[in-house]
Amino acid sequence: MAAYGVLDESVNGLAQGLDNTTEGRFVAVETIQFGAAVFGYVGENIKVGGYHLDVSKLVYDADLVTANVINVTVNGVAIAPVTFLTSHAVTIALVVVAINALDGVEAVLDSTDVNSRTILIRTKFAAAVATSVVTLGAGQAGASATTHSGMVFVGVSRFIQNDLGVYSQYESVEIVTSGQISVTPVEAVEALEIAYVDNSGADIGEFSNAGFAVGARYLKNASADSITFLEVTGKSNEAYATTF
Repeated sequence: MAAYGVLDESVNGLAQGLDNTTEGRFVAVETIQFGAAVFGYVGENIKVGGYHLDVSKLVYDADLVTANVINVTVNGVAIAPVTFLTSHAVTIALVVVAINALDGVEAVLDSTDVNSRTILIRTKFAAAVATSVVTLGAGQAGASATTHSGMVFVGVSRFIQNDLGVYSQYESVEIVTSGQISVTPVEAVEALEIAYVDNSGADIGEFSNAGFAVGARYLKNASADSITFLEVTGKSNEAYATTF
């Protein structure tokens, strides 16, 4: 028997109390566990999935010059190589067009870069890994990439009775968007502590005590991989969520 006030028996995704808001209009784009942090996109009101580093920020360290040939790959798929045309501005715009021609990939120039050397590349509901190599010409700009997420925390998937014990791809998902629900953090947490999802490594997307802060807080102390209750208080989004 558990000590008084210690939660040691429950199931992930079990809603607590009567003041919960559950929405069932969502559709899973991938398998979603019960009690999981669920994410979507600004302007996307139906599709949901797990947390992904879905934005790759590709930065060139110099302008593109005459005779350059620009190659870019996104998740291992190459664009049609772009040959320098007229100016850096025209050429970098052609690179963006070529990236957008890839299936399931979106790209824009980062408007905060006055030199027009930064491209933001997104692959919705999947990790985005971009690389670029510039050849030929009198000089070749180098390119570096960092990854980030542009996803919005929607809420926590609610437990239901079904045969598989998860929400399968294309299945309707019930999500607690406000209220209290049981979850299992991968790190020790404390009552009233801000809730996070891990944003790197093997536990990416799991509730934790560091990473990306979601609109929630833990209600009970819990050791790593033990159940606690989470109070969902709102939606949160990463820095690039409204870029595209």
